[in-house]
Amino acid sequence: MKILLLSTDELTAQFDRRIVDLAESIVNNGDQVVIQTIGRTPKLFNIEGHMVVQFPRYYKKASADKARSVFFNNTTFEKEINLAVEARLKNFARGIWLKLPTRVKPHVNSVYSKAKNLSSSLNNLDSGCLANSFFSDAYSLLEANHQEDYDLVVGTDIASGIAATLLTARSNKAWWYEAHEFATEQQWMKSNHGFTAELIAIEKELVKRANVFSSVSENLVTFMVDTFGRDKKSIVLHNSTRLKQSQISLQNSLPKPVLDTLNLPDHIIMFHGVLSDLRGLSKFVKAFESASISNWKFVLIGYNPGVELLKEIRKAKNSILLSAVNSDQVSQIVRMSDVVLMPYPVLDINTKYGFPNKLGDCIAERVPFLYNKDLEVIDDVARSTNTGVSFSWSDLTDPSELKSMFNAFENLTPDWEKAERLFGWTNYEATIVGLLSDFK
Repeated sequence: MKILLLSTDELTAQFDRRIVDLAESIVNNGDQVVIQTIGRTPKLFNIEGHMVVQFPRYYKKASADKARSVFFNNTTFEKEINLAVEARLKNFARGIWLKLPTRVKPHVNSVYSKAKNLSSSLNNLDSGCLANSFFSDAYSLLEANHQEDYDLVVGTDIASGIAATLLTARSNKAWWYEAHEFATEQQWMKSNHGFTAELIAIEKELVKRANVFSSVSENLVTFMVDTFGRDKKSIVLHNSTRLKQSQISLQNSLPKPVLDTLNLPDHIIMFHGVLSDLRGLSKFVKAFESASISNWKFVLIGYNPGVELLKEIRKAKNSILLSAVNSDQVSQIVRMSDVVLMPYPVLDINTKYGFPNKLGDCIAERVPFLYNKDLEVIDDVARSTNTGVSFSWSDLTDPSELKSMFNAFENLTPDWEKAERLFGWTNYEATIVGLLSDFK
């Protein structure tokens, strides 16, 4: 089979092991995979030997409108969305209106009328709408592949999911929505000025209409299926582990700053990934520095550091910030660490029910982890295999509590064999192979 694997997030395509492992499983099954993404510039690059084609991002309102009309199939969806939003606003406003003094109501009504007129005049000028951006990206991927023929198209985010529906609309070929997150529940998206009710309607259609829908945990799959009313095949696709590093030849050496830091005589607690302030890393750095745990260093390796994190790092003595490594080097930095941190304050359904790549890496390299106990899926794994130590965000203000967590690792007795049986690379590949066989 010839399979198109799409990701419209440039950083995800380059760094996310979810993409890498999926491509690897397809190739190991004897099938061909083509990876495509959207980015700032057109380019070709490799992910662990897999060629990735990146098309430039050019926002075009006309393209977005074309993609939208095909996706919604000229239905009254947009009108329904607007009516639903208006109804929610009216219910909210009605409660306030009833409590207003009578003398104030005429002034409020005047302001409301002016605002409504202004909103109507700007309705067709909202180029900052996230949905428009996603539809435009999807149309770019459609145009790039209009002469290509694929047996299966995989979308891994909202925009590439839309592209998958467009690419298979005429051919009646299968498409797969690989939703490793509940996209419209993400905090960064909800807080974006371009977030609209239409995005929720789009994701609902993706989840309902895909030939196959998958996500990382039973809890997340069930939640999304129930939320959006899906009645087709759905699968749980845990993030995988790799074969043990001793069985894999290292393709690249680590950058010198990373290698020198990980070779320090101190014990290393490491975090790798997106360094957003939403992940609570600045709070952890502050607590770690206050605790002054002897012979330990906190090493953060990643990209897009948050403002609060940078402030704490500038004052830190035992916390070190380094640039991200390539995806094929992640196993090596995990293996060279003593503990891996999984902070993730529970901000939404994704952090509560998510299954991060780091968990698979820890199991593969047999490195214990420190995690927020409110992360339910991680907590289930840690408790059943004794591979991690939990902490509570409320305890982070007490240095003695943090010290006790690190002491707990000395008495940890991990059952790595059980963890590998539950979440091993072999199980991951078997799930992919079984799924692909349904399309042959």
